[in-house]
Amino acid sequence: MKINKSIYLSCIIFSLFSVSVKAQALTLVQALEIATENDPVLAKIASNVHALKDKAVAETQLPDPKATLAFQNFPVDDFNRTREGMTQIVTGVSQKIPRGRTLKYKGKQTQLMAESVAAEMLLRNAHVKREVRQLWFDFYYWNHATLKWIPFINVEWKDTSFPEPGILANQANDSGNIVIVTDSGRIGIGTNTPEEELHIDNGDIYMNNKLTPSIRMKST
Repeated sequence: MKINKSIYLSCIIFSLFSVSVKAQALTLVQALEIATENDPVLAKIASNVHALKDKAVAETQLPDPKATLAFQNFPVDDFNRTREGMTQIVTGVSQKIPRGRTLKYKGKQTQLMAESVAAEMLLRNAHVKREVRQLWFDFYYWNHATLKWIPFINVEWKDTSFPEPGILANQANDSGNIVIVTDSGRIGIGTNTPEEELHIDNGDIYMNNKLTPSIRMKST
């Protein structure tokens, strides 16, 4: 049963992201609503809850009365009910009444079963929402990782606003010191036009290695 639930959830999540790719307007709240409304496992559990609640009400009521109609010593050759003195037509109504508080406790038992299944439905609902949230943020991350820089602590890398072509992103502090990354893979610190892979302008390099401080250079 767990395998089937996982398959159902995977299908729902796949359909959600298919819709989001096409429409580009599906929010997380909308995705959660679609997932919970279209999850077949949730629908099945909800149906069981309603059935148990209805059964709990029915079990507190008396059983339906039974009507009886019987024929005794009835001649089947001419169907003359006055030919034999022992011919009888018997009718009656019977009602079964359970003893004590059987109905009350039986209905209570079924009601508790309904509440247990309802708790399972809440658990399933939370599971679906957790999976959708996780995959939603994973999808959002990988969809934007190539377009925007990831915030580091409270510093946010932003898309460049420089008119010069080839600059992918930039970050400047209050002092005006800037860090940029170009589309050619060069990093500039204190300069907008890095001439090498790493270009530091008007700044120093600080290295701290307690074991063997060193700078390695290799020509190719």
